[in-house]
Amino acid sequence: MDLEAEVGGFERILVEARRALNAARTSLPGLIAAGDAANIASAREEIRLLDARIRQIEESREQTREAIKAAEARDRTATDAQAYRLIKKLVADTRQEVETLADALVAFAMALKKSGAGLDSVDALMRRSGVTPDPYVLRAKFVGLVEVALHLETGGIVGVARLLDNHAQLRQSGRADLKRAAAEFQALYLRRARSALHIMREE
Repeated sequence: MDLEAEVGGFERILVEARRALNAARTSLPGLIAAGDAANIASAREEIRLLDARIRQIEESREQTREAIKAAEARDRTATDAQAYRLIKKLVADTRQEVETLADALVAFAMALKKSGAGLDSVDALMRRSGVTPDPYVLRAKFVGLVEVALHLETGGIVGVARLLDNHAQLRQSGRADLKRAAAEFQALYLRRARSALHIMREE
């Protein structure tokens, strides 16, 4: 039986028992005045029994209420334990993601420095070879392009927009595409080098 319904049943029985007790107590003075010993004794016994019954029902009701509290506490404990398990897993997963990000940042920083150093090396070698490099192909806009690419790929969390285009327009135009920029850099620089060094065909 549902414990809440059981408490409700006790409440209804108590109402009826108290009504009967009040009726018995109300009738007792009249019986005493009439001097009817048998009815007086019967009324007093009924009052005694009703008092005992009411106390018993109240005790049972309180025990049921305590059982409800215990069940609720048990449910809360189980719910809290489940919530903690979920939180613990999510915290561990998030920590792993942050650590993965930390590793990615180190790799990103290294790749950024190597790319910048590579651009510097290419320009220096071209100059030594008598080829004038064009810094505006990639070198001058390199960091800015990286910032726009970061802005695009993170949905604006980090990086700088720099351009008026929205994310969809940036993706479609390719103006934030580092691979495309690198391919254009390679094509333009090699064409400039072949022209300056009189290279007629690739080896």
